[in-house]
Amino acid sequence: VRDLFLNMGADVVICGDKNSQPSTKDFLKAFETTGAKEIFVFPNSKNSNLVALQAGGFYAGGSVTVFESKSVAECYAALSMMDFEAEDKTELAEEIRQIMANVYPVVISRASRDSNFGGTEISRDDFVAFTGSDVLCAARERIAVAVRTVETVLRESDRDTVTLFAGKSVPQEELDSVSAYVEKHYPLTDLDIIATDTDSFDLLLSFE
Repeated sequence: VRDLFLNMGADVVICGDKNSQPSTKDFLKAFETTGAKEIFVFPNSKNSNLVALQAGGFYAGGSVTVFESKSVAECYAALSMMDFEAEDKTELAEEIRQIMANVYPVVISRASRDSNFGGTEISRDDFVAFTGSDVLCAARERIAVAVRTVETVLRESDRDTVTLFAGKSVPQEELDSVSAYVEKHYPLTDLDIIATDTDSFDLLLSFE
C-alpha cells in the first residue's frame, strides 16, 4: 500500500498495522518531511483519526486538513480523483469529502472467537464481512463471503465500480474466482484488484 500511494502522489506514507497505530510524533515528523504549507492527511483508520487531528493542531509549520478516512479505500478513491494542481484548497477539500462519502467499504477478516453480532452467528475462524459496525455475512470460506458481499452490495445499490484490496495471505486463485464471478454476473461493473502486503485484513472491497 505504501508504494501504491506514493506512486499516486502522496508525499509521505506512515506504515502501521493492526497492532500498532501511528503516534502524534509520527504524524508531526511526516508533516515536517513534506515541507508543504498546505497538508492533507488521510489517517485510514478510525483509531488514528483523533491522533492525526491532535498532531494537526500542534503543527505550526503549515495548515493541516485531516480527512477522517477509516480505511485505505477512501484514501485510494480520493487520490485517484484528486487535482494536485488545484489552487483553491478549500474547494479541493470539499471535493475530496464528496468523493470519500461515495465510498462504501467492506472489510473481510477472520473471526478470533465465537460470537453473535447483530443476530449473525459467528464461529471462531469464520470469515466475516463488515462495514462500520454492521456485519453483512459470515462463512467458513473466504471466497464465499467475498462473493456474497459483492452480490449483496451490487444488487441493492447502483454502484458500478469495485476495488478489491487483497491482504498478503490471500492466494491468487481466490482473487481470480472473485473476478470471474463479477465478470459473469455483473458485466457492466468495473473491478480492479490490488494486491497488498498488509495483514490488517484479508480483503477490503470498496464500492463506488
